[in-house]
Amino acid sequence: MGYFVKSSFLILITIGLSSCTSFNLREYKPFVRSIDGKSELHISTYPAWFPKKQPNSNSINKKIESHDEVYFQISIRDINKKFGPNTHINSVKIHSFSYKLPNESEIEILADYDGSYWMQGNPNHNGHKLTAIPYRTDSILSIKIKFTLNGELYFYEGKMKAKESKTVLPTSIANRSI
Repeated sequence: MGYFVKSSFLILITIGLSSCTSFNLREYKPFVRSIDGKSELHISTYPAWFPKKQPNSNSINKKIESHDEVYFQISIRDINKKFGPNTHINSVKIHSFSYKLPNESEIEILADYDGSYWMQGNPNHNGHKLTAIPYRTDSILSIKIKFTLNGELYFYEGKMKAKESKTVLPTSIANRSI
């Protein structure tokens, strides 16, 4: 191999390894409460649509940001397992779930739902399409949930603070992940 080919190959590898992709995830911090020592309530958010490339991105420094709206996810899960079926549940009904952004009216988005897991935006969990919740930097969502678990009534109110987290990966790895 000639000097020019080796040098070109080395330059391409260096650029490929030095280029990076930064991903900025917007969400609201999860609301987690122990219910009965065996189960916990876990309310979180996730982006309502695919991430988008930022206008100030380039081929060396690619910047991607999650959507500016989120959906809710509610789970009554095993306090020790976190994933999979909760064997401590005999019956569960979410009577109501609502949220409120600062200086806006409270919005109920779930009522009379039979199940320990609900995901907004998932057609299997919604009878109708629900509007996504706007993400606002430095904002706080107020939430209220009322449900019956194994015959006992529970009611929680809480706050979910806006949170942004950034991950930076080599572009060669990020392109496989995104």
